[in-house]
Amino acid sequence: AIQLDPDFTYAYTLSGHEYISSENWDKAMTCFRNAIRLDPRHYNAWYGVGMIFYSQEKYSQAEYHFVKALEINRGSSVLYCYVGMVLHEQKKSLQALDMLTRAIAIDPKNTLAQFKKASVLFSIGQYDAALIELTLLKQKAPKEAPIYFLMGKIYKKKKSDS
Repeated sequence: AIQLDPDFTYAYTLSGHEYISSENWDKAMTCFRNAIRLDPRHYNAWYGVGMIFYSQEKYSQAEYHFVKALEINRGSSVLYCYVGMVLHEQKKSLQALDMLTRAIAIDPKNTLAQFKKASVLFSIGQYDAALIELTLLKQKAPKEAPIYFLMGKIYKKKKSDS
């Protein structure tokens, strides 16, 4: 598609995501930057750059790009979720909770946001609130092992604290 139309922004973004899946960060970055050069309001390209930095654990750079994408597309539960995830990685737990709560409000079926919210709650010692989130999440994704693993960690922590 890029060979047929070198100004087709979406083709660069699709190629970038393909390169991400094979962890070819340099080629992915080139594709996303080309997409942004052609259309600075192409939120999916900003998100793609954020994903590269997130994968490389460059969280402040990832945050910048996820927020840029979110400024363009305020209705995306996924973008709120990733902003929340990157904030949590930077130990900004209350801000992360706010973003994850917004993600869930936009899309109550966003199980990643709900699990990440429970993880943040656990990390700040709000065990009962985390268990409530996980109990609700368990109904939506009953076969997801990480839910039960985190619940077990919480029960163990609560038992050792008492």
